[in-house]
Amino acid sequence: MNINNKLSFITILIFTIFFVKFNYSLSEKNLSNQKLSLQCKKRCSIQNGKLKKFCKKCISFGISYDNKIFKNNKISENEIKFLENRKIHTNNELDDKIYVSFTSWTKRIQNCKHTIDLMMKQTLLPSKIILNLSEEEFPNKENELPEELVQEVKRNELFEIFWIKENTTVFKKIIPTMNRFPNDLVLSIDDDIEYPNFYIEEMYKTYLKYNKLFPIVGFSNRMKSKLYLHSGPFTLTSKRFYSNYLDDIYNNLILTTLSDVKWQSDMVYSYALLVTGNRYKRCFSIDGNTLYKQSKLNTINAYSNYKDSNYPSRLKKNIKMLDNYVKEKYNKSYMKILY
Repeated sequence: MNINNKLSFITILIFTIFFVKFNYSLSEKNLSNQKLSLQCKKRCSIQNGKLKKFCKKCISFGISYDNKIFKNNKISENEIKFLENRKIHTNNELDDKIYVSFTSWTKRIQNCKHTIDLMMKQTLLPSKIILNLSEEEFPNKENELPEELVQEVKRNELFEIFWIKENTTVFKKIIPTMNRFPNDLVLSIDDDIEYPNFYIEEMYKTYLKYNKLFPIVGFSNRMKSKLYLHSGPFTLTSKRFYSNYLDDIYNNLILTTLSDVKWQSDMVYSYALLVTGNRYKRCFSIDGNTLYKQSKLNTINAYSNYKDSNYPSRLKKNIKMLDNYVKEKYNKSYMKILY
């Protein structure tokens, strides 16, 4: 056997060994997953045959559970047909009321009229567009607002300004609206984002797709700690999804203990949602990155806090504080669910 033949033989032998090992490891992994799935189902059979919602080791997580829910909940065919043709619809024709909710402050209040115009050009109009403002920031109320915004309240029956006393920063974007309409949908928006005219419609379609059982996010992020954050500018939700956890965390912990609440709001909503046994669903029709790029405003400075070297340590401290609070009061741990 010459040298070339020997090299060819060795090459084929190495490839064959690699191929056999790869297939063996793959089959072992599949077998392991099947065993985990069977074990999970066996354990869950004690709980009336229901799969554990957060058993991450079970490969049927997110599949069997969702399918089981879909079988028990059917959405109206008329609701889907209603949104098939892309044209402007009024929300009065839907079974659900959708309240678009946002907030602003002195340096960005001039943007609000444009944001309202974007919502009024939607293919699906909301029941109401609500701007939550703080009396602490605007002590003279309407007298400190742009004239075009004041006139918009008089001219546009779908728009209103709701005044709250305390400045709760980013939390006043949707919490006051959810408290006013606890059984209805609240769609959060920001005053520095350029929204496409199909924004409300696509978010609502996704809500129907999941049988009205989950809050919807259009842009989301999972941090290194596995903490799942929704993105405020792209969220369709309702107070009913959070049970009593959101009120409790917000009233008893956030406003009195946590620092940097502006940067912790997503974390708070995520905590309150997951400990109820619920979770967010993603609207893939909304490309959050694209929408941010379309913004006519320079938002780089708005995220300067993320560059602060102390920010990760503050975030970690607040995550631990939240987790300890929920664990001690409700015997539930967000971090245990994640891991």
